[in-house]
Amino acid sequence: MARVLPTKKTERAGVNEFRALLEAAGHIVQEIDGGNDYGEDCYLSFTRNGERTGDIVAVQVKSGTAYRRAVGYGISCREHLHDWTRSRIPVIGVVYDPDLKKLFWANLTQYLLHELEQGRTPKSVPVGETAVLDADTVASVVLRIRRFIEENDRVRPIELGLGQSLVRKANRLRGRHSNDVDRTPVGGLPYEMAVPAVDFHERHPRVGPAVKRGLLTTVILCCLAMLGPGLYGAVESNGHYSWPFSG
Repeated sequence: MARVLPTKKTERAGVNEFRALLEAAGHIVQEIDGGNDYGEDCYLSFTRNGERTGDIVAVQVKSGTAYRRAVGYGISCREHLHDWTRSRIPVIGVVYDPDLKKLFWANLTQYLLHELEQGRTPKSVPVGETAVLDADTVASVVLRIRRFIEENDRVRPIELGLGQSLVRKANRLRGRHSNDVDRTPVGGLPYEMAVPAVDFHERHPRVGPAVKRGLLTTVILCCLAMLGPGLYGAVESNGHYSWPFSG
């Protein structure tokens, strides 16, 4: 008969607590199959007024007393340092203490990027014992995470609309003066004015080739129109009156 190991029970307890808390707050938790777990246990999609905001984070959940430290808790990042810092979406860490029956959290991406910028390569991410994630703090934690996303993502004006994109851009610019983390892409920052054009091309991939063909055809016709009188004169001067437009 198959046995359920105590460690498995503890792991599930943490995921279940996290899922119940965030779903009770109206957000969407989508678990990742255990066979495909490469450092994240689930994805968390945020909602507001019953509608999805489009903001999403990956979540690593750790359960058990093994994650306790002299002060607070710790989540190892030896195997996932590059994954968590290169991810296009932030990665959040959550520790469940089965004795206290409490959840604690940390922004893994934010901490690791800051450490790397300072020239340090951490082996674990500290999780403060005051960073409690419960019914009383979930709203403020969600706000902090969403603000981090706004300050570090790229603006997509076509998809967000002018008003919301301007708000996000202002939040991101303001955050660069107050936030230690600036997720500058490899190769430098993209040209801001090109973002709408890139978005339009992604949404309408067939428009580009059609426009190119139209421009090429127009150029060819214009060239023929300019060369026509000269060719006609050359043919007439040689005494060949077979030119179609010779009248």
